[in-house]
Amino acid sequence: MFLGTVIGRVTADLEVQKSAEQSPYIRFTLAVNKYGKNEHTLFPQCWIFGKENVDRIIKAKVGKGSLIQIAGDIDLVEYKKKRSDGPDTTGIVLKIIIWSWNYVSADKARISEEPNSNTLTKPPASLEDFDVISE
Repeated sequence: MFLGTVIGRVTADLEVQKSAEQSPYIRFTLAVNKYGKNEHTLFPQCWIFGKENVDRIIKAKVGKGSLIQIAGDIDLVEYKKKRSDGPDTTGIVLKIIIWSWNYVSADKARISEEPNSNTLTKPPASLEDFDVISE
């Protein structure tokens, strides 16, 4: 198990989904700015499971642009996307199973976007679009 804490902005409004067993979950992407000599943005896929956890994050009105801190189990997951118009695509997605989360005060975090910026976009790779090779 690889545990970590990450601060970032939610890239889209949250959508509650149901598993095959009808258990609620939410999958969303977080834009995490890395600072320093090679500044860039990471887009980990975040997953939150269970009715209580899902209800809490929805009730708190977390949505696109919300600055949150999450803690959870971090993993790299290989994916393979079958393409009809060419060769299959493979890669790796950073996946975080959230154990806890909280809002972060925008004045206490170093961020390049404005709090209500609409410039965040979904990354090109999403586990919902691919067949997972290993977990």
